[in-house]
Amino acid sequence: MNTAGPQYDELGACLDSYDSGMSAAECHGVVCGLLSTQHTIDENALGEQLLGGEFNAAPDDEKVLVHANDLSMFHRLVADTIEQLDDPELGFMPLLPDEDESAAERAAALGQWSEGYLFGLSLGGIKEFSGFSQDLQDFSKDLVQICNLEADSALGEANEQALFEVVEYLRMGVLMLRDEVAPPELPKIDIDGESKVTLH
Repeated sequence: MNTAGPQYDELGACLDSYDSGMSAAECHGVVCGLLSTQHTIDENALGEQLLGGEFNAAPDDEKVLVHANDLSMFHRLVADTIEQLDDPELGFMPLLPDEDESAAERAAALGQWSEGYLFGLSLGGIKEFSGFSQDLQDFSKDLVQICNLEADSALGEANEQALFEVVEYLRMGVLMLRDEVAPPELPKIDIDGESKVTLH
C-alpha cells in the first residue's frame, strides 16, 4: 500500500499553528531517527509531543491539545516514512523544501533535518556511536557537520550539484544506519522513558 505523506509546507503550517518551535524538516528528522532504531512507534504519543511542542516546552507549561485531523496527518507522515525506509529500491528521501526554493533555504532545512534526526536517534537510545561500524561512526561525525549547515551562510551560494551530493550522502547514510541498528523485530520503547535498545 502506498501512503501519501504530507508535503513540506503542509507539515510546516501544522507545526506553526501549534507554535511547536519545530520546522517540518526537523520534525521529519525526528521521525526518521526513531524509525532507524525500531520499526514501529506510537504515532499518537509522538504526534502529540512533536505537534504540541512538548519537547520544547517548559516543565510547567500546559499540555497542548492536538486535533484529530492533525494527528491523522502525522500518521500519514509516519506511514510514508516507514514505506520509504523499507523501500527495496532505496527510495527514501528526507523531507525538505521544494527545489524551486533557494539553495540557502534548502541547506538550512537540511541542517534542521539532521538535528532532528540525531534527536530522534537519542530518543530511540542511540546517544553515541562507538559500538557501531567505522562507516557508521564516520557518518555520525558528518551528521554533526551537516547540522551546522543551518548557520553556514557560505553554503547558501553552493551550486545545485553540491547540495544534491550532500542530500544523497545523507539519505544513503540513514539507510546504512537503519540497516545496521534496527534488527527485523525490535520491541517498542517508551519515548518518555529510558532506552530499551542495547548496543553490543
